[in-house]
Amino acid sequence: MTIKRPVSSCDHDQHHFFDHYADFNTWLEESDDAQGLRADLGLDNLSQPAKALFAGDKAQYDQAFEQYKTNRRQEILSRDYLQPLTGDEHWFEHNVEHFEQLLLQMAKGEVVPFVGAGLSVGGRFPTWQDHLRQQGKTANIASEHIEALLAAGEFETIIADIEAKRGREVFVAEIRNVFGKNGTVPDAVWRLAELCGDTVRTTHYDRLLEQAFGAGLE
Repeated sequence: MTIKRPVSSCDHDQHHFFDHYADFNTWLEESDDAQGLRADLGLDNLSQPAKALFAGDKAQYDQAFEQYKTNRRQEILSRDYLQPLTGDEHWFEHNVEHFEQLLLQMAKGEVVPFVGAGLSVGGRFPTWQDHLRQQGKTANIASEHIEALLAAGEFETIIADIEAKRGREVFVAEIRNVFGKNGTVPDAVWRLAELCGDTVRTTHYDRLLEQAFGAGLE
């Protein structure tokens, strides 16, 4: 005998899907860019305009969401920059084509992200350049010397100078001290864990990725 799950009113009106549109809901309720839309839809005086629109006029909500997606895609793929620069839509459409190819490969599970230190900054870790600056300062190396080497991309020379002053063991210990602790996992890293399975390549030392994938310390 099969027992069917009771059907609630939320199953019919899809209220349980509301939180799936968190980015759009936040934009609609808080963004200055959405002020005109809120006014046009008569939502200005409501405490939760996105939820009110979702519950009261789902068709209008869906229409606004589709326009939001279109605008966000155009923004991310640089339409407003490329179109005036080139005078046509060619390079923007080229970006769209590559973006759709990326989505297809992600859906197949065939994308392996390569992550640098940029994502770690959102977790309150320094960039590699800033870390070398701090180690150079601790080693009493002139900041002008460090900056000149950073500008030239001479990272190995900076490391060699620091190690000559303090020793390799101290240099490595400083890296462990700064990057070995748990950080605050930024939203971009959570999204990466959601979208890209369980394989990521990284050049950085922190454990943000391990935390997001559940392999790090609580």
